[in-house]
Amino acid sequence: MTHKMVTFLAVILLASTVSATTEMSLWNFDTTNGGAGNPFANNLIFDGVNFYGVTWEGGNTAGCFNGCGTVFELSPNSHGGWNETGLYSFDPANGTDGSNPLGGLVRDRQGNLYGTTYYGGGSTNCNNGCGTVFKLTHGSSGWTETVLYTFTGSTDGNYPYSTLTIGTNGSLYGTTYGDGGTGTLGTVYQLSPTAEGWKKNTLHTFKGKPDGSYPTGAVVFDKMGRLYGTASSGGTYGYGCVYRLERHSTRWTLSVLHSFNSSDGAFPSWVSLIIDQAQNLYGTTENGGANDTGTVWELAYSATLNKYSEKVLHSFGPKGGTDGGYPWAGVTMRKEGTLYGTTSEGGTSNWGTIFVVTEAKNKKWKERVLYSFTGAQDGGQPGGDLLNGANGGLYGIADGGGAYVNGVVFEIAP
Repeated sequence: MTHKMVTFLAVILLASTVSATTEMSLWNFDTTNGGAGNPFANNLIFDGVNFYGVTWEGGNTAGCFNGCGTVFELSPNSHGGWNETGLYSFDPANGTDGSNPLGGLVRDRQGNLYGTTYYGGGSTNCNNGCGTVFKLTHGSSGWTETVLYTFTGSTDGNYPYSTLTIGTNGSLYGTTYGDGGTGTLGTVYQLSPTAEGWKKNTLHTFKGKPDGSYPTGAVVFDKMGRLYGTASSGGTYGYGCVYRLERHSTRWTLSVLHSFNSSDGAFPSWVSLIIDQAQNLYGTTENGGANDTGTVWELAYSATLNKYSEKVLHSFGPKGGTDGGYPWAGVTMRKEGTLYGTTSEGGTSNWGTIFVVTEAKNKKWKERVLYSFTGAQDGGQPGGDLLNGANGGLYGIADGGGAYVNGVVFEIAP
């Protein structure tokens, strides 16, 4: 079950309040004729009008099975619906372009889009290339892609998996799933704009124990400029860990804040951590917990002791249970004490759920299922982090269903 890849995916649009129970499909992706399809567990972003995302497959190139992936835009139309536009189709046949993006997009203040591709780039040290970091710039003639960095699979890592994070100075931060040198198991890196182009700096290379291995989730900053992330495996017990990177002059030092031991969770996969004003961290694990079907957890920070302690907020039920199981993505906080997320399985039809975990006055947390997917027109196996919308809506990604089995956009209304 751990780290599995699915062959069909879906983008979802969730709207309105936590009492949402009514579902309506808004868009069906179709890979025929160069269309986008299979958005693989990445996050949507929103510019106030349009949504943007990437797809693992689709596009108008023939260099990959079912296409090499796309960057797409969803725009509202005058009929109250949505239109999908392919902004870019990846084509590794040109020797430098990337292919098959996994992580979501980020957007800077100028409206440029940044992302990573798992394959492509032209390096022969990896099967199908070692991956790239790319930028899409909008001009009068459309969108133009620029490859900012090509991974070589040597000391710099390979197979970038996570969504990028933009720092205050315009630098990009991310992780690679693969090697950063002999005996290493992934990296955290920084790309900085300079007069000579983008310069890459490896902040940390993972060794497995005790610092973790195979990071797949995005890194996040705290207010003091420290970076936090998860390693999907490794750590003290081999089940993954939460780490912090702190800068000292020109060097970054990694500290393991918590190593999962299976009973409290195992294998935080595509998890993007969230951090609140009190420095508490929240996330999920895909496995582990009471039934080995995953957990929602908090790392509570004590300013007095200057250390973190983990608390399991919810442990999902037996496989196929009504409360869901095997969350791939992290959680989203709309207000303090309320976390929203998705599970890839479980629910009434075993196609996954959308849930909310709420803290009660007695400091205990309770989970409630907001929606159970059926795997049909409404999609199934949700996999991406949910996004808070300006209108009070939540936006996210599911991994199955739709008219063409290539993904759907849908709305959940109260």
